[in-house]
Amino acid sequence: MSAWDRFKHACGQFAEPAQPAPAPEAEQGPALVGVEIASTGEGRDITRGYVDGLFLLQPEDALLVGKLGGDLDGYRAIFSDPEVKIAWDQRALGLIAREWYVEPGADDRKSKQAADQAREILTHIGWDEATRKMQLGVFWGHAFAECLWATDGATITLDSLKVKKPKRFGFRPDGTPVLLTMRQPMGEPLPPRKFWRFASGALDDDEPYGLGLAHWLYWPVWFRRNGDKFWAVYLEKFGMPTAVGKHPPGAEKAERDKLLQAVRAVHRDSAITISNNMLIELLEAVRASGADYDKFVQRWITTIYRLIVGQDFSITGAGGQYKGDNLMDVQRSLIKADADLINVSFARQVGRWLADWNFPGATPPRIWRRVEDAPDLASLSDTHSKLFTVGYRPTLDQVSETYGGEWEPVPVGTAPTGGDPNPPPPAPDAPPVEMAEDTARPPARAGTGCPTCAAFAEAGPPDALDDLRDLALDGWKAQMEPLVNPLFAELDAAIARGETVAQFRAKLPGLMEKMPVDQVVAALTEAGFVARLAGEVGIDVNS
Repeated sequence: MSAWDRFKHACGQFAEPAQPAPAPEAEQGPALVGVEIASTGEGRDITRGYVDGLFLLQPEDALLVGKLGGDLDGYRAIFSDPEVKIAWDQRALGLIAREWYVEPGADDRKSKQAADQAREILTHIGWDEATRKMQLGVFWGHAFAECLWATDGATITLDSLKVKKPKRFGFRPDGTPVLLTMRQPMGEPLPPRKFWRFASGALDDDEPYGLGLAHWLYWPVWFRRNGDKFWAVYLEKFGMPTAVGKHPPGAEKAERDKLLQAVRAVHRDSAITISNNMLIELLEAVRASGADYDKFVQRWITTIYRLIVGQDFSITGAGGQYKGDNLMDVQRSLIKADADLINVSFARQVGRWLADWNFPGATPPRIWRRVEDAPDLASLSDTHSKLFTVGYRPTLDQVSETYGGEWEPVPVGTAPTGGDPNPPPPAPDAPPVEMAEDTARPPARAGTGCPTCAAFAEAGPPDALDDLRDLALDGWKAQMEPLVNPLFAELDAAIARGETVAQFRAKLPGLMEKMPVDQVVAALTEAGFVARLAGEVGIDVNS
């Protein structure tokens, strides 16, 4: 075999097997469920090279690996910078200051139970404090928190959440997270469903370490700190004039040393003595360059604030209120992004695990924070009133979502008066409220006792229909007393207890269910039949 043949044979051992031509659309196989083709293991990621021989996957952060030796402690010094601390507090406190909510992932009973349990757990573990610590994952690039599970005998619950240093964790070449320990510095595998984690800032999912704000803050903080050092030297040097000692030509070393001591004493002592053949002058510095140091330092402070909170208005105030409002919107967008990252990752991991264990088949709850400012309810109410005048009104769901609380429609025939919907109950000693007599109404017909019906008397003398009505009303009192007496009794009791109109109104459906309406329905049916019969055949009901 020739050298060329041996070379081709050796290369063929490492060549990828020939791939068959793609099958036609009708002959393609089923979906590859749970299979990742472009993985980072087994040398399939050409951007990293062959990394399977490594125990740990190295981060792609060139600054962290090249300058800091891959040690995250190099970034820890950044967080100790006062300007970083001030800016980060605006972002972190702006997040946990917002109210958080837990909603069912679906409308079924199990999903609602899962949401109720998640709400209790977040209250128990202190969700704001856990959020504040996990938010630092945006600074480091990734975050880990260990779940300490507990059980009450019936369900699995979360007793506490321990946020860990990200330096203690690494990733295998295939992306599997591991815990770095003294006994196993190359990492030990993590048990399933034990650690909540997320990564942030990376350009793609091939980088499990993420890329945190610390990467972008390193040089701005470095330049600001060194600018402060140069500025301090400048102030020390040019804060006061420099003393210059002049000696005659040919002065001995002892004389020159004595003059130097005298020059140094100018800044230290209030009075000195020198020989009459020596001279000390004060050299004034040109201080125009001092502003350049100030601009240099301020430039990097501005960059730090823009990287962390997306704006520098909070320290410069430049641009006025309109620009400030727009920049604060940018800050709220960053805070909302942090809230979504933390809440969604928790719901997809810890929320999913709890739902699977305790409520199989349930949809994990939705966790979120209201980052946007509360709406102006007075303005919205005015808008809804104007829309109502042109024929539109919001739905009950929209009303509840906008104004909160629970709502119910106004009963038909009840017109809003604009007064207090819940007037206070009358005083215990106050006389009962009576309707004032309406003198404008005509007197009721004798025997009816119905002032409303008496209004029809203006039409002329009574006819057969009036007599039929009077006959039907003779037994009206006996029919209505079993219905209205319990209602009046409950009303008197509600007044004695000091209940509001809204509270009494809430009881009406239950009272109406207990009313004996069968007799009234029968009486009305009979009366309607008699009236119709009398009208058709002309029967005199009084005869």
